[in-house]
Amino acid sequence: MAPDKNPLDLGARMIAWRKPSLDDELELLRDEFPDYELTVEFGRDRYRYISGSRRLDQNPHTVITGDPDELRDILHRAQAAETARLASSASE
Repeated sequence: MAPDKNPLDLGARMIAWRKPSLDDELELLRDEFPDYELTVEFGRDRYRYISGSRRLDQNPHTVITGDPDELRDILHRAQAAETARLASSASE
């Protein structure tokens, strides 16, 4: 192996190839959660996904995380809670 070659480069490139880009991930999240304004910001050496509810009465109103899977999980739970709330108020 040449001294200027890093053996991890190929592995890092393969992981980057399989992983969706930030733009792709953001587009998927926007399609999945149309009730939220979703953006990605870069700061302090990392990317952060930021979601803000389009409605003031929706909880959580704002979520900030560096992990798109965590964001997706939180927003799915919020959707389930909202659906349950609407179902219980409709049955009253």
